[in-house]
Amino acid sequence: MSLRSVFVFSDEPLDFCNKDDYIARVPDGITSRDRLFDVLSQSLRFPSYFGRNWDALSDCLRDLSWIDRRRVIIVHEAIPSLDATTLRSYVDVLSECATDWLSGEAHQLLVVFPRHSDGEIAGILE
Repeated sequence: MSLRSVFVFSDEPLDFCNKDDYIARVPDGITSRDRLFDVLSQSLRFPSYFGRNWDALSDCLRDLSWIDRRRVIIVHEAIPSLDATTLRSYVDVLSECATDWLSGEAHQLLVVFPRHSDGEIAGILE
């Protein structure tokens, strides 16, 4: 599976979104796993049982039943400034969850990064 089939790279991410999409934004300046979990939990309205670990993030991103829109889009303003191990874990979870939703299922998860970050994301996944 190619990188471009897993993630979208765009400097104008809202150009391909429509009014029926649920948009969650991850702002620039994320420097810790805890802050990342805070942002994702708030922007994706995670249930109170979200366990604030990678397995719990994966579980929530593979469920999304509390969101009433079919297409859920996580838009990153920048790649989070996390240590290499943490960033790799995050990108792995996003990749697995985005590819896990099958056509015709209740949701579709799209993950968007800035256009210039495709090389860095490819390096993380290698």
